[in-house]
Order: sequence, then structure tokens, then C-alpha cells
Amino acid sequence: MSAGLEWAFEKLGLDIGVLRLQRMEDFYEVGPHPAFGHPLPPGEGRGEGRRIHVYLDLDRTVEAMGAAGAAYKQFVMEMNAIRTRLEPLLRISHPNLLELARRGSLSLAPFLFRTLGSVVSKLPREIVDAVTIWSHIAGQPIDQAPSAMAFVPALIHCVGAFVPADGMRAIPQALAENARRAGVEIHCGKPIHKIADLECDAVISNYNGIGTYDELVDTPDRIRKKLRAMPLQSPGLCAYLKAKSSGGPYLRFRVNRGLQLRVTTKDTVRMIMPFDRNTSEQEQSAELQRMLGDPWWRDGLSDVKLLHSRTVRGWGREMHLYRDSMNLAMTRQMMLRGRLPHRSPWIKGLYLAGASTHPGQWVSFCAISGILAAEMLHADHAAGSI
Repeated sequence: MSAGLEWAFEKLGLDIGVLRLQRMEDFYEVGPHPAFGHPLPPGEGRGEGRRIHVYLDLDRTVEAMGAAGAAYKQFVMEMNAIRTRLEPLLRISHPNLLELARRGSLSLAPFLFRTLGSVVSKLPREIVDAVTIWSHIAGQPIDQAPSAMAFVPALIHCVGAFVPADGMRAIPQALAENARRAGVEIHCGKPIHKIADLECDAVISNYNGIGTYDELVDTPDRIRKKLRAMPLQSPGLCAYLKAKSSGGPYLRFRVNRGLQLRVTTKDTVRMIMPFDRNTSEQEQSAELQRMLGDPWWRDGLSDVKLLHSRTVRGWGREMHLYRDSMNLAMTRQMMLRGRLPHRSPWIKGLYLAGASTHPGQWVSFCAISGILAAEMLHADHAAGSI
């Protein structure tokens, strides 16, 4: 998604053109890959063994879907109409019913109370997985995922999907260079163990929101207990490979025998698989090897070389993750309750940014959250409240 990232860059006086964003026209494919020995038996699972191909061009996608295409196009148009009316709320720190009413969108409140499963329930069975695959990759059942996840197809076709020419690393690199030009000192490789009494006006934490309260500051026990009970999302299993590709979609999902994802860019490949963060590292390693041993993902690849791999526990160690998790799981209940506030209601001078705060995970959303936290800090400082 470029829109949220472009908004954040503009707030910083940066030109998003430095990222040289490239549209992923051949975006993703969902389905089993029978050529590699794992077809679905007739009638088993959604899609009944059929592969669904999604391009950024909506008409091309509709044509590829055949008889189900008309229903898919109508769904995309309906979701885009709702998404467009709700989009301004992404750039407000704490959206609520009052904000909906102020923008004349209170009629959309019932939609926000629904689950993703209820929103897609009338779609043809063979394309439900293609629409809901984004909740599956996060290990989130569609009957627990929020209705807003149904906006993803509308974002794909009406906004687009982009990757920086030099990879995702180009985004933090551009932001870091801009910060240094502004006089910011950046210290890497220095984990923070505690936020104590510092000689500064405020602290903005980009660490896991619950982890910040649980590990870094002195939070009241009742608050800590409540936060620790909230569901966390696992980073899953991941393998990084080099390979020559003959082309094909940017993303390939396989939905039978467990969900797996192949990401292909130029001469690099990533294999990703959701996996329970509460399992043992031995179980995680065994499943990682099974994933790599499965031949389906080698379709169209040659000269494959494994560079690195990570288990869930490996992610936790290498990235200093809180309880081996990435962020709060995107559930319907959490969406209705609201993510963690940018300004801490319990610790004076503490602000949060990142996936645990509004508007949530994904690179563009995290960029927006950083701007929202900074704006709140500036407003509080100007008002003399810190």
C-alpha cells in the first residue's frame, strides 16, 4: 500500500519517489499445486482444488476467475466504497463512533461490528480463500478476524500493491537518513532493558506495545495482567533463498496441508508459514524442514540455495521479540476495543508507535502510527502537559 506511506513521507517533507516503488502487477495466486503431488480431493476445503490468480488489474482478475468473477468484482466495488468513507479514520489517533458521526459515516458502524467470515459468507466458495488469505497468513480464523480485512481486495485493485526497487529495507534507510540530517542520534545494536527516569521530556517506544508495559516500565499489576492476556501474533517460520525464477506471481499461497507462502522478487525467494509460537523449538525446526522439503514451491525456480532460516524462537532471539511475537493479533474484539493508545494513560511522558497502536500492522500503517504518536507528543509539549 502506497497511500499511507506517501502520507507519512509527506508529513516528514520526504518525496516517496526516492523509494522507486514498483507495482506488482502479477500479484498473487492461491490454491493447491497438483503438479507437485498435493491436489485437494474433490469437495475438500475451499476452492475444491482450483487455483485463483489475482492481478492488480481488476478486469484481468475477473476474467481469470470465470463464472465467479462477477461476484468478486461486485464485492470489490462494495468494499472499496466503504473503505473510501472510512479511510480518513486511519489518520486519527483514536477513531470512535463520534468521529464516524462527525464524518456522516455512522451508518457504517454495523459493518465494523461484523467478522470477516460474515462479510464474505455470500461469495462463491472457490474465491473465499483468495479474499481471506491475509487473515490466514496471520494464523487468524476468519470468524474471529475483523470485517475491515475485507478491504484488502479493494486496496489491491483500487490503490495497488508496491515494492521498493531496492527492497523493503529502502524505507527505514530513507527514514534514518532523514532523521540524521535533522540531528537525531541513532544507536543500533543496543537493546533497551528498562525505561527509567531519564533527563528528557518524553519517550516514544516502538517496541511491542504490551512488551513495553510488561518489561520496560513500572505498570500497575492490574493493567499488566490485563495486557498479558491479549492474544499475540506469531512471526511464523521463514526461510531465505537465492534462486533463478522463470516468472510468475509475486506471492504464491498454498492452502492445502497447511498454509504456506512463497515470495519471489528478482533472484530472491522467501518461504513463510504461520506456526504456533507456543510450540517447542524442536517442533518448529521439524516443521521448517518439512516446509522446505515440500516440492510445490520450487515450481519455476532453478539454482535454489538456502541462505538462512528462522524458527519462531529464532525470530524472538534475533529480533528481541516480546514473547516470540510480532504484535497484537488482529481480532474483531481488539478492533472494537481499540488498539493501544499512542499516549500512555498510565505512564506520564510515555508514547507508543508501531503495530500495537492505531492504525495497526503493515509497513504503511506503522508509518502512519509513528506520525500520529509524534503529533500527539508535539501537541502535548506545546500545551505544556509534559
